[in-house]
Amino acid sequence: MKSILIGISRPGDADGVPLLKTTQYVARCGSSPEVTFSIDCKQLEFFDNVKGLRYNDGDPSSSAGAISFFQKLMSDIFNNFQYLVIENNDKSPLHIRLITTPMELAQLPFEFIPAPMRTTSTALSPLLADPERIITLTREVLQLSEARYIWPKQPRILFAWAKSPENVPHVEHKNALIEALKPLLKPDKRIPIPEPDTEPFLTELPNATLESISKEIKKAIKEEKNYSHVHILAHGGHVGDLSGIGFRLLLCNEDPEVKEAVKVDGENLINAIIPDKKGPVPIVVTLSACDSANMGNVLEPSGSLVYQLHRAGIPCVFASQFPLTQLGSVDLVKCLYSDLINAKDPREALYWARLKLKSNNSHDWASLVAYARFPEDINEQLHAIRLKMLFTSMKTTGIWVDNLVKHKSDIEADKREYVFKQIEKRLDRSIEELSAYLNPDKESNLETASLRSEHLGLLASAYKRKAEFLYQSIDLNTDTKDNFIVQSTSALKAAKDFYYGGYDADVSSHWNAMQYLSLKAILGGSLEKDEELWNFILHIAKRNEEKAEKAKKSVEKIWSWGTLAELYLLKPLTVAPDDFTKEVKPATNMAKGFLRKIAELGTENAEIPDLYKVEKESTARQFERYIHWWPDIYPNKYSKELKEMAINIRTELPELDVLLKA
Repeated sequence: MKSILIGISRPGDADGVPLLKTTQYVARCGSSPEVTFSIDCKQLEFFDNVKGLRYNDGDPSSSAGAISFFQKLMSDIFNNFQYLVIENNDKSPLHIRLITTPMELAQLPFEFIPAPMRTTSTALSPLLADPERIITLTREVLQLSEARYIWPKQPRILFAWAKSPENVPHVEHKNALIEALKPLLKPDKRIPIPEPDTEPFLTELPNATLESISKEIKKAIKEEKNYSHVHILAHGGHVGDLSGIGFRLLLCNEDPEVKEAVKVDGENLINAIIPDKKGPVPIVVTLSACDSANMGNVLEPSGSLVYQLHRAGIPCVFASQFPLTQLGSVDLVKCLYSDLINAKDPREALYWARLKLKSNNSHDWASLVAYARFPEDINEQLHAIRLKMLFTSMKTTGIWVDNLVKHKSDIEADKREYVFKQIEKRLDRSIEELSAYLNPDKESNLETASLRSEHLGLLASAYKRKAEFLYQSIDLNTDTKDNFIVQSTSALKAAKDFYYGGYDADVSSHWNAMQYLSLKAILGGSLEKDEELWNFILHIAKRNEEKAEKAKKSVEKIWSWGTLAELYLLKPLTVAPDDFTKEVKPATNMAKGFLRKIAELGTENAEIPDLYKVEKESTARQFERYIHWWPDIYPNKYSKELKEMAINIRTELPELDVLLKA
């Protein structure tokens, strides 16, 4: 995304000067000549029009005059710059970075800037909510050094809400956050009907006080589980004296018996969110509170709440410079967080949020203010993290399928179809998102061999999960059994091809090669022509076992043992058909030996890591597929023999329940 940096300053202190028509400002943009200009607006005239932006339920159109005033004022200011040239035929994304040092300028609603007049329309349309082009504007506080930080690889959100003095839509906000987190949320394994486990990603702080926010953030830092995002839902309030009005955040009183809200200023809010000035800070803070971005008193140097938080070092702060509708606050969270926490470009996330708010027939879209600073490599960071999160999402989807399969018989019959539909949506979404990184030849277009291999392997896993899901769905409606089998077979063939593509992209990826051999055996039978590949996987698996042994990482040997056990299950298929039978017994004994090692590892250790349990169950599930799933709908020349071998081998992990049921 290309960007343009515009800075505005004037002589003297940043504070202490109200809007005056005689004040001269200097604007700068890159190597372009400086521009000197004035603003045709007095402070009292500004305040009078701001009043018109406060919603009036009795007259929804009452803000029209104020909106028109500010659109013209912003248009005049940007025309004075002559920097922002918008060409109708240019559709490339544009990021406007605005630095306004004088306090009286920070109060101006630059977000109302209109687009250049269209030839087909006489009405002013907002530049920042143009449906034909992504254009976004962020504000910045002038600082000495460039922004240097790493965008969160895994989000953790603190959601604090306070309903003092009136209720707030906290249920709707929480649901919106959970919906945004869904691609990353694993199922809660404690219950049969899978529900998302939000605990690792989302902490709700009801009836929040300044002290409870500070305590929770300190606790997270101590546990090294820092919050990457802080979302505060509350009402806005103000204080006033002869110098003017200052806006505050209304939080609950620490004493629950005291109903009066506490008016929190910027300094105290900063101390709560950033308890250690040398410690970690959240990357994103959102204040869903009216006037949280309202500058208020321009005579004092503090600035708005959002201004102060950004100046204190929080890279991205989103807030509202005017009152925000409840519907707008909910839509804002839905749009903004669904993009932010999934590593999509925050500048584009801001644009799409404005576009959604604009569709609500309110001026919430212009009320939204973003103070943001991004590191130079933000594009590269987001690209790498986005891919990693897609991979994580796919693995999470696999866990949901596993959980559904495991608890299938425990789900009430009338709820089973709904649960299956939800899992199907997750699977289809994973396949769609991972497929977006394929070229027309269905090859990965990622940068490195290892990334291409992992990408194709995960896409193959997605198709394999889809095939298994379709098999498990057969008993929901027996009339569609044949159709499900056709779809399942098609998905499994796609998985086989992508597994081979992952191996071909990086020949050291023995996991992809092993999965390819497995599916080829199931779909086609003989592996006589793949003996060389079989030996290659054998060599790599043994090397990994030796490395884990040398490093004294016993649990990591499970990967190798599981691979070796499955390899020997397939060993009889690598020889000529006449030699198949004599290979069965020795191969079965070798495979049982490796599963026995997995079982013995568990009895040798008093404390079994979660990784051990996961990998052991994963190995058992793979053998269950040879017993219940694959021979049932993919019968071939060797499926019966493979089933009998798998049953025999599987007995080495007797404590695990049968995971797949015909």
